[in-house]
Amino acid sequence: MNAGAWGEDISSIVQSISLTSAEGEKTLERDDLHFEYRCWKEYSDISGGSVISEVTFLLRREDPEKIRTRCRLLQEKRRKIQPNSFANAGSFFKNPENDSAGRLIEASGFKGVRVGDAMVSEKHANFLVNCGKATAGDVLNLMNRIQKKVKEDSGIELQPEVHFI
Repeated sequence: MNAGAWGEDISSIVQSISLTSAEGEKTLERDDLHFEYRCWKEYSDISGGSVISEVTFLLRREDPEKIRTRCRLLQEKRRKIQPNSFANAGSFFKNPENDSAGRLIEASGFKGVRVGDAMVSEKHANFLVNCGKATAGDVLNLMNRIQKKVKEDSGIELQPEVHFI
């Protein structure tokens, strides 16, 4: 998926990925991996029914206190701008190039809009929260309404960041 936040993502530190299948294990090196924003598009082509069994990260040394301070600051920032009083799956839509999904959703008047118990967070519009007993149908219905209205208002088609199983 290439998760990320605050301008960084996992792909920037991946050195290799091991895939395990019924046929055995294979390892892909950094040069064989082509990540995109919130996506490793070629995974389904490369994996062939495999699962990721190991990832090697190339980390850099840094002063432990500097790391703790940065983590503390990012956690504080996250608590201030993201909803934490309702269950949610994190950022719901990918940010379009040069814009923000949350801004587009808010501009389309969706903050606080509910379908059943699924609601667009009033704190951050790119979070769909569960107000109690939201169903998958509630979330999908709300997602579709948001996508349709944002497309009408801005011409931008929001793509989900979450994965549906």
